[in-house]
Amino acid sequence: MPALLQRLGWIVLLLTVVLSALELTVRVDDWAQYHVRLFEGARSLDELLVRDSVGAHARPSTRYRQFAINSLGFRGPEVARTTLDSSTVVVVTGASETFGLYETDG
Repeated sequence: MPALLQRLGWIVLLLTVVLSALELTVRVDDWAQYHVRLFEGARSLDELLVRDSVGAHARPSTRYRQFAINSLGFRGPEVARTTLDSSTVVVVTGASETFGLYETDG
């Protein structure tokens, strides 16, 4: 039984190290590409936006106050990619009211 607990402890330690390394890698990548601070979240609406060779678009997996951008770069809850593949996607553009700038969360 002690050998099993020791093995489980090593597995938990290894997972912690691997997940920490992945998080640090992503943060360093964001810092290198988009100049996002390493250990801070977004401090303004401008930090939710990325301007690159594709154009201007929402930064995936960010949050500022009541605004949340999911991992696919859309505003709102997480959506499975398989759902997008089998659904019609409607893109709405417009001023700050379209984004919901003055709306409460939800």
